[in-house]
This record gives sequence, C-alpha cells and structure tokens, in this order.
Amino acid sequence: MRSVIINGRMYIFSNLSSEGASRLGGNSIIKIVDLNLRRIFSVDLTKSRNENKPSSTRVNYSMASFKNKVYLYGGMDQDSKILDSLDEFDVTTYKFNQVKFRGDFKPKGRQAHCAFAFDQYNMFVFGGTYQTNLIDPAQISDETNQILNYDMDASTFASVSLTSNDNKPQNLIFPSAF
Repeated sequence: MRSVIINGRMYIFSNLSSEGASRLGGNSIIKIVDLNLRRIFSVDLTKSRNENKPSSTRVNYSMASFKNKVYLYGGMDQDSKILDSLDEFDVTTYKFNQVKFRGDFKPKGRQAHCAFAFDQYNMFVFGGTYQTNLIDPAQISDETNQILNYDMDASTFASVSLTSNDNKPQNLIFPSAF
C-alpha cells in the first residue's frame, strides 16, 4: 500500500492489479481521503474499462507525485517478475497510462526502491534490488544504476554518477525519501 497527498486529498493505492482483483483478495481500489471535507471515497478499478487499469499488478514499487500526476515505477508482478515499467495516474481524471520511454538508456527493473519528484522535470529513483527474493535481498551494487533520473517532460532515463567513493549510499533496500 502506498499513498500521496495532492491538493488536500490523500490517494491510497492498495491491491493494485491489472486484472482487477488482487491475488491477495479484494478489489483493486484507490481510496481518496479529502482532508478538508473529512470524507473518504473509493475509485474501484474493477468496474472501469480495461484501458483504465495499471499496466500490471505491482508490489514493492515506488511512487512519486508532481502536480496532478502520480508515477508508479518498478516493483514485482504476481509471478515475482521484476518490472521495469512506469505507470502514470492522473488524479483529475482517475485514469492510468503506461509511460513509453524514449532515448537509448532503459534501466533494468527493480523492486524495494524509492522515488521522489524533485521538480516538474526530474523524478529520482534510488536503491532497491534486482533480486526477486523478499527476505534479505542484495542491494544494487552497480554504481551506474544505483540512482536514476527520469525526465518527466522528455520521458527519458539517465543514470546519476556519484563522484566520491566515500559518500556512496549503503543499504538502500526499502529506503524512503520525503
């Protein structure tokens, strides 16, 4: 379960599934808490048309938001396959779109990582693992892919190079950023 706050509303993503019903039981639902009105309501994705669903079932994915968009990257699907896809959810229309990457660099999928939107152009993805095991996975040790920059305007990824060996992040499995 992941959540973001946009324009005084908390969007809680739970049981995200491309098929509608989660393997864990229950429907694929986004709960919306209006913090000003102190009301809660749901968007049930099982009742919507097929084009308004995430591209795949996801667990251990990262989520970042900017303006009226929520970005969901990576994670694992119901078959424990590591995902390299990015979905965009528009909070004004309640619609999902799978983002098509441009450019030559396409990062390897990851799970148990973190993402945050820095500004209107830059979303950073860091940490996580390429492994599918959930207990004691090894962190990404490849320095060129440990931190990624996604340009939300150009739909391109680039790796962020770290210049100092002394300050490299360690133990970035299930990290968080605020």
